[in-house]
Amino acid sequence: IGIQLAYEAGRNSQESSWLISHNVTTLLPSASLGGQIEFNNYIGPMPFGILARYRQNTNANYGAQKDLRISAGVYGGNRLKVGIIAQATWADQNSMQRYYGITAQESVVTGLAAFTPTGGHLYNVGGVLWLYDLSKVWKLVGSLEAHYLQASVLNSPLVSTHVNYYTSAGLAYQF
Repeated sequence: IGIQLAYEAGRNSQESSWLISHNVTTLLPSASLGGQIEFNNYIGPMPFGILARYRQNTNANYGAQKDLRISAGVYGGNRLKVGIIAQATWADQNSMQRYYGITAQESVVTGLAAFTPTGGHLYNVGGVLWLYDLSKVWKLVGSLEAHYLQASVLNSPLVSTHVNYYTSAGLAYQF
């Protein structure tokens, strides 16, 4: 059981010629605060975990999201460990509106059709996680994930594809 403080990415409209050409507003990054419950065990020799997480944006108008993630170890060498993950994420209407909605006022400015998403199932994730032991306390960690948007936002004029890829890498210190 734990608490979580997370960085919530915004949207830099200057990074896309399509967003620039439609005068789509930049969304500033924000933060969220939440909690999680995690259970880890083994199925035979395979590490297995379930994580349930809830996070509310620190600006209540930006909404909340919840995740359910399952992970399983598929390789456990001396220094390298590899696992797979599956995750489903749900968002309330405020969270959906922030990233995928087009208000009537925004429709006039952008020329895009107004769109008001409902809260619900936002996306599914499938991916690979890895950890490499540099020493007893220092670890390299990373992931490669595919995010599949669900029906609740696929009709948004801001959505051009239903699959996005995400990668991460980091350095961790184990206490």
